Amino acid sequence: MKTLFHERRGFTLIELLVVLAVIGIMMAILLPAVISSLEKGKVTHCANNLSQLGKAIPQYAADNKDALPELAGTTNTWDVALLGYVGYTTNLFWCVSDSGQTPNGDRISYGANGARARTPFRNEGNKPARLRDFEGTSQMGDLILIADLNSADRLKQPRIGVPPAALIAHGRYPNTHNKGMAGNYLMASYAVRTYNTRDGLVTKAPGNPGNVWTFFAPPP
Repeated sequence: MKTLFHERRGFTLIELLVVLAVIGIMMAILLPAVISSLEKGKVTHCANNLSQLGKAIPQYAADNKDALPELAGTTNTWDVALLGYVGYTTNLFWCVSDSGQTPNGDRISYGANGARARTPFRNEGNKPARLRDFEGTSQMGDLILIADLNSADRLKQPRIGVPPAALIAHGRYPNTHNKGMAGNYLMASYAVRTYNTRDGLVTKAPGNPGNVWTFFAPPP
């Protein structure tokens, strides 16, 4: 009686190397797309945070004679002032793309635009602006209220003014996203925009007409 034996042959070294090479090529093709998709999701998540904070600002103003929160008041900062309108257990102040912390350990990913005069959170007499200073004007869509912080902002002025004048002078702007090349911005129209760090709108010197950091002209 004959018994048939089938010899089982394994992969040769060349075959194994070919398979590994194909896998490597596929990973090289797909990985950038996966990373890009994940980053887009993070940008969207952080933009949603800013959108929710934008909804809280007019609510705060309605309870405070039309004024924005003080940048750094005698009792709290602008973000603390908004807590009562977004919830005290909220994570809205933390962006998932932000891996850093403030010096005291807080995760505050956003700063209010109030590092210099004639900005929303530091207007005439260094007081916060009133909504009527810009609502209904052509500047609403071209004036920044809140923006991402970058690491230098966090170390110099955590959670408060963005960007500090020194950073403006050196061309350093919110850079949380896209490998340090972009940041999210909440505008006075409450729309959220994502600007490249080299975009002409955000790099135009504050105080000059057409910039997005300061009022075009002192409000009446």
